[in-house]
Amino acid sequence: MKFLAAAFALITTAGSGQAETANEAMAGTWARDDGKAHVEVKPCDGGLCATNIWVRPGTARERVGDMLVMDVAPVDDEKYAGSAHDVRRKLNYHIDVSISASDDSMTTRGCLLGRIICKTAGWQRIN
Repeated sequence: MKFLAAAFALITTAGSGQAETANEAMAGTWARDDGKAHVEVKPCDGGLCATNIWVRPGTARERVGDMLVMDVAPVDDEKYAGSAHDVRRKLNYHIDVSISASDDSMTTRGCLLGRIICKTAGWQRIN
């Protein structure tokens, strides 16, 4: 099952200093490691939104414009955890995000049904 951006990361955090760090870490354009989608992550509605800006033709269940809105908090310097809402599908996920500043990569893990059904995706910053 493909989650928008595999439950990609739109992040908000509780403290203002932490929110700036999350926004800086996540904002930008990311390519999914399977080559089927690019997402733009930017601030929206008090948090961050990841929106599909390109989807490889023929990719099932995903569309340009699909949006994931998330509320996560830092676990440590490079990890975040919380919830995500897929706007089009009206689904809510638990999400874990790991960001590697050293190689501009990110890993997302989105889960449904209390972490019973999960999908992990890798991402590379492209802008």
